[in-house]
Amino acid sequence: MALDPELMKNNKIQIIKLPPERWNEYKNLWLRALKDDPQAFGDSYNEMIALPDEKWQKRARDFMLFASNDDKLIGMLGIWQSDQDKENKTANVFGVYVAPEFRGKGISKMLMQTLVDEVKANSDITKLKLTVNKDQVSAVKLYEGFGFEIKSQEKIQLGDGNYYDEYLMEKNI
Repeated sequence: MALDPELMKNNKIQIIKLPPERWNEYKNLWLRALKDDPQAFGDSYNEMIALPDEKWQKRARDFMLFASNDDKLIGMLGIWQSDQDKENKTANVFGVYVAPEFRGKGISKMLMQTLVDEVKANSDITKLKLTVNKDQVSAVKLYEGFGFEIKSQEKIQLGDGNYYDEYLMEKNI
């Protein structure tokens, strides 16, 4: 999917890493994601709104990429590694979100491509993995388009409190 040429005019859409002092913008985008698509995240809005600012500041320092339109955050994704993941050279993709009014314009593809390029160029990670609600058809198609393959399926409770079939997907780098 190509990016919407109107959005790309004058470089309005950019993929950025957020400076630490802008952590509150990350918090607001994450909370909006949980309100817009609670069936797409493991976190619930009520749990996350209660986090103290120090936790949000720490989370914002993790590896996150953001889509920005006229310097306003409109999308995000990130990766994290457990100690075991580090040993296995694996990273988990999480928090993939684009604001509804910007969907269908290729922004999530732009975020994912930037992530894959950064991982290839700057780390020893050899595998990316993620989980996705199988009902999130656009997200599943995005990940398949980047070479992620479905490895398993599990029923899991998501942010809206309901249980969904979720795919574990993996991609070798």
